[in-house]
Amino acid sequence: MILEYKMVKTHEGLQAPHWVEDGGHYPKPDFSFVGWSPDNDVREYYIPDTVVVLSNEQLIARAVELKDSETTEEQATAQANAWITARS
Repeated sequence: MILEYKMVKTHEGLQAPHWVEDGGHYPKPDFSFVGWSPDNDVREYYIPDTVVVLSNEQLIARAVELKDSETTEEQATAQANAWITARS
């Protein structure tokens, strides 16, 4: 599942939550990131109900929104689709 999350403050500093297996992608100015964790049917641990789960379309929209000026919308969409495919 694709997740939107923020870092957790610990005594060691800011860290991604332990339930994010692959995180730190598509950062926004509000300090949120995109990460991935397995779906409920194969995951053996709890993810808080307050975590935002993104659809593929929402991730692609985020990638397009955050692209730099040298990246086209088509390139950003292709990169987001490759990210999704690599985690499917």
